[in-house]
Amino acid sequence: MIGRSMEQLAVGDVAALSRVATAHDLAGFVDSVGDRNPVHSDPAFAAATPFRPGAAIPPPREAG
Repeated sequence: MIGRSMEQLAVGDVAALSRVATAHDLAGFVDSVGDRNPVHSDPAFAAATPFRPGAAIPPPREAG
């Protein structure tokens, strides 16, 4: 859809947007909604729940 005007769009046109959520993105979300549950920010805590790291928070990245 990039570069197309509204007049060039038609019923049935499809567009997709994707991005990888970072720890910074999730921290901003947590701050904006006020949800201070440690499952969102503490990998050790999340690991002991059904959510596990990676579902509630991104897993730590390896250095390199």
